[in-house]
Amino acid sequence: LAPRHQALLMPIVGSAWLTMRFGWLWLILPAAAMALLSWLGMRRMQVVRKEEL
Repeated sequence: LAPRHQALLMPIVGSAWLTMRFGWLWLILPAAAMALLSWLGMRRMQVVRKEEL
């Protein structure tokens, strides 16, 4: 394989290996982390707004 093709295949092979290793967890974890962060951010905004009143 040419180096360029190898570089293109690496993320595909890596994600396939991760899926085999951890199943769908590694796909859900980043989404869950983002949801948690946005939820915490919303909570903080509400608290700040309450303190202003």
